[in-house]
Amino acid sequence: MNNLFHGSRLKVERANHHINDLSLQWRKFAKTGPYSVLVEDDPKTGDSVLKISMDQPAPEQILLIVGDALHNLRSALDFAMSDIEFVATGARDPYTSFPIRDTRDQLMAAVGGGLKKKAPEAVIHHIVNSVQPYEGGNGHPIWSLHALDIEDKHRLLIAKKDVTHVKTIHCKDGGGQYFTVSEWAFIPPATSTYICTGHQKVQVADKGKASFGIVFGNGMPLYGQAIFPTLRKLSHFVSGTINGIEKVFRATL
Repeated sequence: MNNLFHGSRLKVERANHHINDLSLQWRKFAKTGPYSVLVEDDPKTGDSVLKISMDQPAPEQILLIVGDALHNLRSALDFAMSDIEFVATGARDPYTSFPIRDTRDQLMAAVGGGLKKKAPEAVIHHIVNSVQPYEGGNGHPIWSLHALDIEDKHRLLIAKKDVTHVKTIHCKDGGGQYFTVSEWAFIPPATSTYICTGHQKVQVADKGKASFGIVFGNGMPLYGQAIFPTLRKLSHFVSGTINGIEKVFRATL
């Protein structure tokens, strides 16, 4: 009993390890400067316009680490249900999993089947009415986690990288005048362009230093959300869910 949910918490710790590794790998990638600053002309004024071009896709290694983190968080919930089943019945069913469904009705049908024989009624009541692991419920983050984990079983997760801002771009215009774009910030979905007012035929001498963000790409359940903070929030949410279930379960013993 002292080790109840120990495996679940180890899975969360492993997920956190992957998240930290992900942050490290992304910083290394960002330092390679995987972008270019292009120059175009404004057809109305003739002034030069700077645009950012991303030269490299997000490394596949990073996408694999994201998938590993998600899978460990999803497994942590399954481990919790398996521990409950073992304490309650003295056996483990390899098919037991934490119930996550698209709707509340589907969740009710799932827990009303075999799960009610594997867990105390108070635990099931807590999962259905407090955790609510379905789309739009309190447990919507868990539903999203589950959907992403399923995606990762069939293909590499899609990610989109964005420049968030660039500092100190050094330029020279056609008249020989040097100037510096000290800081150029982007607020998606705004177009990442910078108008060099009064400067024409600009050449970029130094593309500066950029900061990058990476978000879940098109077709993903968390489309557009920044991956790093989202993974950390999911980890915190899963930990809180496990703690809440443990509290309810221990009260039944």
